Amino acid sequence: MTPPPLSDSSLETNERELLAMARMLRRGRGQFVLAFARVNSVVQREMLISRLRDLLEPLDIHPVAVPLQREAADSLFERLESAR
Repeated sequence: MTPPPLSDSSLETNERELLAMARMLRRGRGQFVLAFARVNSVVQREMLISRLRDLLEPLDIHPVAVPLQREAADSLFERLESAR
């Protein structure tokens, strides 16, 4: 099942967040960097991972995506939020 198309504002927000993540990963070049992104749509997640790889692989940075089961992801994000 294909998700409905995103609005222009959602596309702009996604692009802005993607570029922010790419900048963060570039700044950590040569070091281990752990970053989290939560994307509920599998199709959208795959598109964003692909775009991130396109942006970073020319710099010899190779993002690795590790999908979490929903319960594990929810628990992780709750713990991160409570640690703030």
